[in-house]
Amino acid sequence: MIAKVIVDVSAYPVDRPFDYGVPSSLETLIEAGSRVKVPFGRRNVLGFVVGLSDTTDVPQGKLKDVAELLDIAPVLTAEMLEMAKWMTQKTLCYEIDALQVMLPNALRAKYEKRVVLKVPVEQLDESLQTVFGKRKMSNYKLFEKNALLPMLKQALKRQQVEVVTTVKQQGKAKTVRMIQVHEDKFYLQQMAEQMGGRAKKQLQVVQWMSEHAGEQFVPSELCAELNVSEAVLKSVVEKGGATFLNEETYRDPFFERRKGNRSTDVDF
Repeated sequence: MIAKVIVDVSAYPVDRPFDYGVPSSLETLIEAGSRVKVPFGRRNVLGFVVGLSDTTDVPQGKLKDVAELLDIAPVLTAEMLEMAKWMTQKTLCYEIDALQVMLPNALRAKYEKRVVLKVPVEQLDESLQTVFGKRKMSNYKLFEKNALLPMLKQALKRQQVEVVTTVKQQGKAKTVRMIQVHEDKFYLQQMAEQMGGRAKKQLQVVQWMSEHAGEQFVPSELCAELNVSEAVLKSVVEKGGATFLNEETYRDPFFERRKGNRSTDVDF
């Protein structure tokens, strides 16, 4: 499978789709309208998949593969992809700029995806049930880490779950309190060693955090997962194992469109 990708480089010579091979692990996940990371020059850059094909003119030895798939559900609809092409022709802007303009604001900032249950957890595949446990919400990265994205995509199509995007935001907007685990795994391991046998609950939390360095969680969910009180969690934060922060949550702007599976004709 070949992905046609518009790369995030605003320059006339590269204002066209580039062909990239799709790894077998992504063939059932990737769709037009999804964002990807692809090798371009000496670095990986953001790109938008604008089409899929079975053939390419790029010689096999020179064809590079998609490095990372950022969305298992497209963030841009087919109509938006067509609109971007129309804007490029009519306004002489770069196609990447037209695509970026239509990207939801929540996806232009630093964000984290979370998966929210829409049905009783027992209705999910057993592998997905394990990730959720007793929680109603789970970190998207856990599904990615456990190679469960194909199952998660099926659950999305069955409307059993919903993906929400949590964005760091300042101002008076409604926010959600999150806990950010320290990004250095070795720092957390050293912290656990220094604690010794004292404060067993805190030690349990720090040891768990060392396996989830840099990740974000809802404090109440983390307490339920580890069976500890918020006082224990606060003590770990005070010792430097994590920090509290406030973030604004945006829902998937195309959830209702996909749920109804409606099509819209756009007159160009």
